[in-house]
Amino acid sequence: MGEAEADVLAFVSFPKAHRTQIHSTNPLERLNAEIKRRTDVVGMFPK
Repeated sequence: MGEAEADVLAFVSFPKAHRTQIHSTNPLERLNAEIKRRTDVVGMFPK
């Protein structure tokens, strides 16, 4: 764990406004859900 400290805390070097987006997967999950919702409606990618 001590060796990975720099990697684990790398997001701290970014501006505070960006940190919530970096450490959270919510924006990515929201994007994936929106893509799935739209492709289901269009039927572009059949199951």
